[in-house]
Amino acid sequence: MAMTWGCSTPFGAGFPTVSAVWAETLARFDRDGDHVISREEYAWFAENTPQKAGEFDAVNTDGGPGIDAAELGAFLANTRYREDRDLHVDGRTRRASKTRAPGSSGGWEAALAAVHPRKPSRPGPPNIVLISMDTTRADRLSTYGYKRDTSPNLDRLAARGATFESGFNASNESIFSHAALLAGRYASEIEVFDYRDYVIPSNAEMVQEVLQNYGYETAAFVAGGHVSADFGTDQGWDTFHSEPGFSTFWSTAPRALRWLDERDGTKPWMVFLHGYDAHRPWSTPGPFHHLYGGPQPSPLAEMLSLKAGQSDRLFDHTWYPDLQATQFRHPGGTFILSPASYRVAAAYSAQNHKGVAVSDADLDHIQAHYDASIATMDMQLGLFFALAGGAGYLDHTLIIIVSDHGEDMMDHGFLNHRTGLYDSCVHVPVILAGEGVPAGRREAGLVDAFDVAATVLDAADAMPPVGMRGTSLLERLAGGVPATETLYFEGVMDMLAARTLTSKLIANDVHIADPAMIDTLAGWPINDEHFELYDLAADPREQHNLLHTPDHASPPAAAVKVAEGLRAQLVAWRRSLHAPVAHAPNAQPSAEAIKQMQLHGYWEMDDAADAPAAGSSSAGSSSAGSPSAGNSGAAPKP
Repeated sequence: MAMTWGCSTPFGAGFPTVSAVWAETLARFDRDGDHVISREEYAWFAENTPQKAGEFDAVNTDGGPGIDAAELGAFLANTRYREDRDLHVDGRTRRASKTRAPGSSGGWEAALAAVHPRKPSRPGPPNIVLISMDTTRADRLSTYGYKRDTSPNLDRLAARGATFESGFNASNESIFSHAALLAGRYASEIEVFDYRDYVIPSNAEMVQEVLQNYGYETAAFVAGGHVSADFGTDQGWDTFHSEPGFSTFWSTAPRALRWLDERDGTKPWMVFLHGYDAHRPWSTPGPFHHLYGGPQPSPLAEMLSLKAGQSDRLFDHTWYPDLQATQFRHPGGTFILSPASYRVAAAYSAQNHKGVAVSDADLDHIQAHYDASIATMDMQLGLFFALAGGAGYLDHTLIIIVSDHGEDMMDHGFLNHRTGLYDSCVHVPVILAGEGVPAGRREAGLVDAFDVAATVLDAADAMPPVGMRGTSLLERLAGGVPATETLYFEGVMDMLAARTLTSKLIANDVHIADPAMIDTLAGWPINDEHFELYDLAADPREQHNLLHTPDHASPPAAAVKVAEGLRAQLVAWRRSLHAPVAHAPNAQPSAEAIKQMQLHGYWEMDDAADAPAAGSSSAGSSSAGSPSAGNSGAAPKP
């Protein structure tokens, strides 16, 4: 569908200024409404945390009675708040970058001081900004009705565009979902579905490569981790810059802005912008640290919020500090945390191993850290919109907001996103805005990750490659195509799922890369040994498996009938998939990437030294018993 782009009022002119973003940010912490943050107010949000002691005086540079918006802005703009996410080798910070991007350092200081030149207006297809907010649940944005005001900048963008209420990504793991997002295919169609060595092969045709063929300049500014060049995401970009470790929009957004400053305005461009702001560990700058949590959290709640490796030892209100994770050996020789480790944690609970009870108050505090990370991310995006919009870079531009996956946040016993294909892990924001997008639209129909890829190509008036999936959301908004009726998902822990607007079937213990898997799936009896069925209308949080019955009795006939129908769709879907375009058996992440996976809870390392002493929780210890190593063999699924 060829859209008509152009309007009388430039779209970028509608964004708040940088000063307005800082004023709105200050208002979050100004409890008495006097337009400054007093020492007492700052202490409520930050200084009760030992590592932030004395920070008020550092922020309050003029020594006045309180921090004003300009002082707060200067501090937040210049403070890199996740230093632990850099990888330091031989005293130097290492960066993975195929093409050196403009600028030598991250952060907003230079971007805020720079003059961002306006470009001459250009006819033809729009520029495209695709923003991936890693690990962001849709239902934790105020845009989607959340109880906390986590996303005012995204709220304003959504009010000027279209919000898709039922957007989903195709997997619950970053590399799989980003591969699907940018290639318009399921991850198992791109490469053999194996978490141990998955790398996007060089001959997989990506959206950005198609746009290059249509004259677009392409640039990606990613935050590292599973989206770094080690995993094949760097192909098809004229400029690709990956931050070290698991970085945030604080680093990537200013780099994108500097790249935009250097365009001459004669060619259309696509920017892919990515940040791990909402990803564990949930470390946030200044008073954002306890934006929602309040003072005096327990040491256990703070540790579980700030140490990703330790939070993976949390299951169902209990932290198991001595849990021994299952591991496998990566081709590079490093032992890597197996997703089966989460099953070990679930087994610990069933076997009455000793653990430290985590109170409801502690869990609330951990959740508040996640929400504060989203609020910080929203502020970073607000700054990008203010500067890019003010410079006119967003006037002739389609903006697409999405996430790769959510985070379970204890809805099903775990904090992380890899343990299930529940909506908490795969329901993501999908927002479109810009010239040609109707304002104030909210669409209820199902949206797939592939629809995003199709939308990018549709906006560029580009022909999709053979085999690319999805339908354009621009056509959906124009009434040209109906919503998808059934979505399908591939999970990192041997899971598949089919979802309609009203029901979801999850199949467990499905070895996705096994050629015999389809026949095995088709032959299983419908019961709770391998399947979960949820009535999403009555049970939107997926708490009651309709196939689960006491003493393994037969499930209700009505539930079996629904499950059989969805299982038939799963089987037909798997039979219809294309074989992977290639396999790269010798591909492997670098030693630096492996180290960062370990630091952020993906691959195993010994982080016991980071843990507080047992009993430091406000709730004390739970069941007794002796933990056993879980380095081999299968464990019960959670």
